[in-house]
Amino acid sequence: MNNILGKRDNETDFEWEVRLNVGKVDREVPYVDYDWKEIVDILGTDVHYDTQRKSAYRDKKWVEYVNQKKINNVSQETLDEINEKLLEIKKEKVKFRDERNETNRQIRSLARIENIIDLLKESIYELSYEKPMLSKLNIKEESSGKDGLLCLSDLHIGLETYNSVNEYNIEIAKERLKRVIEKTITYGNKSNIDKLHIILNGDLISAELHNSIKLSNAESLTRQIVLASEIVAECIYELSKHFYCCVQHNLGNHEAVDILKDDRSNRNNYSMIINEMLKLRLKDNDNVMFVNSINNYEMTVSRIKNLNVISAHGDQVTLNKCSEQLEMATGVKPDLIILGHYHKPMMMTHYDTEIYVNGSLVSTDDYAYKKKLYNPPSQLLLILDDYGVESSYILKV
Repeated sequence: MNNILGKRDNETDFEWEVRLNVGKVDREVPYVDYDWKEIVDILGTDVHYDTQRKSAYRDKKWVEYVNQKKINNVSQETLDEINEKLLEIKKEKVKFRDERNETNRQIRSLARIENIIDLLKESIYELSYEKPMLSKLNIKEESSGKDGLLCLSDLHIGLETYNSVNEYNIEIAKERLKRVIEKTITYGNKSNIDKLHIILNGDLISAELHNSIKLSNAESLTRQIVLASEIVAECIYELSKHFYCCVQHNLGNHEAVDILKDDRSNRNNYSMIINEMLKLRLKDNDNVMFVNSINNYEMTVSRIKNLNVISAHGDQVTLNKCSEQLEMATGVKPDLIILGHYHKPMMMTHYDTEIYVNGSLVSTDDYAYKKKLYNPPSQLLLILDDYGVESSYILKV
């Protein structure tokens, strides 16, 4: 029982009963959360709960009458003060109710995502048995002192677009990713890298963020999640045949459960499902390790060679301020920042921090075509040594 419902000091039994009755009738929190039978049990009265309910409405009328008599003897100035206080109380009640509703909504969303993960586990185990993704641990005899960093982002699996400068669908996405993997293997072997850091940097699926995107989607949301998870898992599997792979996964804005930007929470994001599916799919692969992200998949902080590397999708930072923003959010001064989101490959520096922005696998979709924006499909590969970025490749596909 909530302590507010208990009998207060210097409160008579009659006053206690009136307070509970009127609070329940007025649907005040927490009184409204208890039914009349529970109110009777709390008061310990020997009456039927219907009798208690009927007496409550009489109590309410009596309280209103007494309050009105008091008001008639109060000055206007005092009345104004009382009304102002009442308004503040009402605002707090509305704020509390909204916060409670929002909390309940987030709990429902999170429970739904966790339930989906549980439902998918058995199917993924069966798929892993039928189509295993196994690689024996690949240990190099001599270190080259170099690592590779491959950024895969803005794949928008499930999106279809056809215009005068670009076509995109599931099969084209697979072909473009195949060329990304082939080029990564070629450049990785050329540089004799010790390991490959794979950053899954958000927007792996198209999802249903806007109505215009819904119209461009050829696949349902569920199908997009399953397809993206399997396609990306196959990419990692192919790379693991050649390199030891450290996988980072950050959420994107397109994977958000909530459509409205102000309603979005990092905890309510379909990236959680994709990440769990990838881990389950590749769990028996000795050449793949998953790196933990922070703040519910928003970003990842890692130490690669002698560099502090921070990766994030990019929708929650400002491009020209991202160095300070990410340092504030992580407590780590970044040497290298990897972003996606902008669908345009870029490189810039902010003091001694280097910032690389990935392109997109999609290229020009319907939205970009209307804005007359065009960038060829590409992904980003960096070769790192102890001094920083030795070479960078925009993998045009």
